[in-house]
Amino acid sequence: MSDAAPPDMPASPRRNFYGRIHGKTLRASQKSYLAEDLEPLRLKGVTAEENPARATPDLSFAAGKPLWLEVGFGGGEHLVHMAARYPDVALIGAEPFVNGIAMLLGKIRAAGVTNLALHPGDVRDLFDVLPPACLQKVFLNYP
Repeated sequence: MSDAAPPDMPASPRRNFYGRIHGKTLRASQKSYLAEDLEPLRLKGVTAEENPARATPDLSFAAGKPLWLEVGFGGGEHLVHMAARYPDVALIGAEPFVNGIAMLLGKIRAAGVTNLALHPGDVRDLFDVLPPACLQKVFLNYP
């Protein structure tokens, strides 16, 4: 097996990831949140596989709004609170931990917030494609 990128795809830097991606077994409700709610909220064009040219992803959900980012949102309590408290702000949550994503999706359903998008993966991929100086605030809670 080779670590080389296919000829039609630029080589992306190898990155170590320190942390868990999966935890305890998900409850049935959490599995349904992932199956039903994640894709419409997922920010498209962030990964090298989806966006080999590393072009800016579609940020139209944030049209005319300040853009905030939460890195590693855990269970999503802070992210949902901020989305509910600041409906005139667009938020992106980046988190690789599947259990946290599932918990967040349940909280989004309960709160009914619509001003956010998710990147279910390493935030460094997002940093590679966001336009310069597009973020007004960044939250990094409990690193």
